[in-house]
Amino acid sequence: MKKINKVCKTCNISKSIDDYYSQKRKDSVGNLKVYYFNECKECTKTRVRQNQLKDHSKYKENLKQYFIKHSKEHSARRKDWRQKNKHHIKSYFGEYQQSKKGKALYKKYGIERKSRNHTINNEEWNSCKTYFNNSCAYCGLTEQNHREMHQQDLHKEHVIHRGLNDLSNCVPACKNCNSSKWTFEFKDWYTSENPNYSASRKVKILSWINYAHKEIISNRKGR
Repeated sequence: MKKINKVCKTCNISKSIDDYYSQKRKDSVGNLKVYYFNECKECTKTRVRQNQLKDHSKYKENLKQYFIKHSKEHSARRKDWRQKNKHHIKSYFGEYQQSKKGKALYKKYGIERKSRNHTINNEEWNSCKTYFNNSCAYCGLTEQNHREMHQQDLHKEHVIHRGLNDLSNCVPACKNCNSSKWTFEFKDWYTSENPNYSASRKVKILSWINYAHKEIISNRKGR
């Protein structure tokens, strides 16, 4: 097969067609064809990297908004990939956990994770879930449906990521919302761009963390 070369518009060097990014598009007739970019991969990476360094804060913000907007798609792709690569994941993490670097990292993660556990009792947690109708505060998925889908109860979610571990910063969240929110702040993550956004649920969450939770604490102390 004859080797095809193409001249990069940026570096003006003739390179193999394999050194260019491509995408499939339909032509004017409707046939699907492969189109190659006019800039080689190396020049494209350099240009993108320079733009990132030029305005890193803007790049991070755009990236964050992209992941928030497409959280469901990414979650589905990750789930599909994990299902297809179970053996690879198990083998990789098994070896990594036994390495010196892995042991140190998992120890650090364990300490940090422990410090992020909520310090509320079962009565407070049940009252919190009751306030949110035993459903995810973000998307409204009921705890019963959550158990059927994920074989686990709703998560105790920190509304403010680095906030307190008490009742004022705790809402019930499903597995998907808990994973999607990750380290994002509530005000940045739970917006109209979020596919699970609901204005009424947002008001209820804010009401809970600002004053409604205090009634639960007050009733408990008054006994």
